[in-house]
Amino acid sequence: MKKLSLVLSGLFFIIFSACSDNITNTNSGYMPITIENMSEYLKSITKAEKSISIGENSITSAIKQYKKPIEDMGYNFDETILHTAIVLDTPRNSRLFMAAQQVLVQIISVIQADKEGAISQGFVTKDTANKILTYWKFQGINENTIKALKLVKECQSKGNGLCTIKNYITIVLDSKFINSSKRGRQTLNAINNLTSNNFFDGKNSTASYSWIYDFGQQVHKKEFCKYLVHKDGSQINPNSFFSSHTKPFKLKEGTIVLLNSFDPWWKK
Repeated sequence: MKKLSLVLSGLFFIIFSACSDNITNTNSGYMPITIENMSEYLKSITKAEKSISIGENSITSAIKQYKKPIEDMGYNFDETILHTAIVLDTPRNSRLFMAAQQVLVQIISVIQADKEGAISQGFVTKDTANKILTYWKFQGINENTIKALKLVKECQSKGNGLCTIKNYITIVLDSKFINSSKRGRQTLNAINNLTSNNFFDGKNSTASYSWIYDFGQQVHKKEFCKYLVHKDGSQINPNSFFSSHTKPFKLKEGTIVLLNSFDPWWKK
């Protein structure tokens, strides 16, 4: 935590020059992320760190350093960290939000290291611990990627545990996930009328490229493909995913559990 203190101290001295994106206090109990609040909080974190003894219990230290200062300012700690997660879900570049993010990461690391201890010793409630760890697991995963993966799951259920590009495109079109049905149908025609193993041969190649471009605009293919494997278990190259139309694919083991547990409360 010493390294963090140095970083936060530097941020404290320059934070007043940052452009503030102030959050209005709705009297819900959380600490609004404002320059004034974060400056006071960062000072308190640095001061509290000096009172922590060598070998002191990590949860006790975290309560002194992160929880007590917020409560001393008159705010609810659990509500504050959950509110901060919601606010930080939208990327922000100001030093104000960089400071808030670094503190949140440290708080999450304490909960990750000893979730049960964090709950039993009163650092956070069980509900907050579960929510914040879910946030940390899924924040950064595009919701459209989750939707696209769920369609792979549906495709597998209709194909004896495997999915093909043709079947997948059909399901994507039926779901209206990608709003370009005409080009999608032309893409299917391109697959059905292949004269070679090249997906982009034939008169429908332009439509194929266009629809794949539409898909790429909605779904980050590299992120999407890291959750998929070919029938033989080999990794899928995102650059050749659609052109590998003859190779069945499926979700990686464990991905279905991930999809079933996806609940982005911080976006609600």
